[in-house]
Amino acid sequence: MAKQTINIGSAANTKTGDALRTAFTKVNENFTEIYGYPLTSISSGTPASSTATGIKGEVKYDSSYVYICIATNSWIRVVRAAW
Repeated sequence: MAKQTINIGSAANTKTGDALRTAFTKVNENFTEIYGYPLTSISSGTPASSTATGIKGEVKYDSSYVYICIATNSWIRVVRAAW
């Protein structure tokens, strides 16, 4: 599931955004997705490819990227940057 964004409307009190129940349903579903990816281990190293062997929740890192296994043998990577 992709992130669900709450429509806050065009201005305050215009009733152009999501209804309260709809908004909080989106909030709950976003949190359910986040908590559905528990971290199982964090270690240095680089997966060989986006389909390298891995277990959902596994995290690896190197000097350029952080790699997250989002499903069995399915990796994504994020560029490391100072903030």
